[in-house]
Amino acid sequence: MLAATTQTSDATFKVTAGDLSLDSVQTFNFGEDALDASFKYDPSINLSDGIKVSDYRGSLAGWKLQLKFSNFEDTTDNAKTLTGATLSLTTSNNITNDNGDNLTAPTSVPSLAADANHTVLTVKTGTGAGQTSTSYSKATLNLPKKVKAGDYKSNVTWTLSDTPANN
Repeated sequence: MLAATTQTSDATFKVTAGDLSLDSVQTFNFGEDALDASFKYDPSINLSDGIKVSDYRGSLAGWKLQLKFSNFEDTTDNAKTLTGATLSLTTSNNITNDNGDNLTAPTSVPSLAADANHTVLTVKTGTGAGQTSTSYSKATLNLPKKVKAGDYKSNVTWTLSDTPANN
């Protein structure tokens, strides 16, 4: 009778880093409304579904999302530029991550000025891998008192960077 013999082998694999990507962002459609004494444009606006970030870099390096909007310009008369408008965002306090990370929802932002970068969401080092989803539940456009009637548009730029928040 033969004695039992054993051998060992290796099981190996390699993980290649993926991408950090901004999959979707919210759009703000303030619709149409008449000016009033409050100079706040806050009808039942249409907010798109939300913000989605995918982090498959395999580094757990964290990331930051910023928002910047341009001055509003009249779409039919580009000589009419609306300066001084601010945007206020109210958070939904809801954030999900498919990796189960306990993340902090974006903060409400009371007054975003045009042409400046505003950090709206940060994910610290060690978290945020996989897909993260969140949204703002309310947006208010605060208009200057000297607004002229018109059909205005602003370019909203969302910038995702791999600058982590280490707090």
